[in-house]
Amino acid sequence: MIPAHPVGNGAVFDTAAAEAFEQLAAWYACAAEELTTIRASNGASEVRCWPHHFDIAVLIEPGASQSIGVGLEPGDGDYDEPYFYVNIHPAPSPDALDERLSGNGRWHTRDWIGAVLTGSRITADSGQRTQIRQFLESAIAIARSVLAHTPAGATSR
Repeated sequence: MIPAHPVGNGAVFDTAAAEAFEQLAAWYACAAEELTTIRASNGASEVRCWPHHFDIAVLIEPGASQSIGVGLEPGDGDYDEPYFYVNIHPAPSPDALDERLSGNGRWHTRDWIGAVLTGSRITADSGQRTQIRQFLESAIAIARSVLAHTPAGATSR
């Protein structure tokens, strides 16, 4: 959740940190591009900004009561930096996530289950978009495989 802030009580929004806003805009632009591609190749929902976390994401629904969320979170209580994620519903057991993620991603298993690629794990070479795409594609493929082996009617932990 977005924490309480003086702007919520009528204070003027401070735009003095122009560089930080430019960086945030670049993260969202990158995510919007990648998510638009994912939407086209996976029959996902429209790209949306979700107000409860301010993440930009799409939702893939591979089966009844199953979903794969794919997006970018600008930072939160779990990670103090932007990160791409792929989460799975119903949430699998962490033991089901033995496959290695591409693109230097890792599995997140505290409070929610999903794949994460934090900004600090994205290499600083010219292949950043390739790395992000490889991470997202591998995580989506693993999520689809996990859900294909989830018994009908299973619920999240």
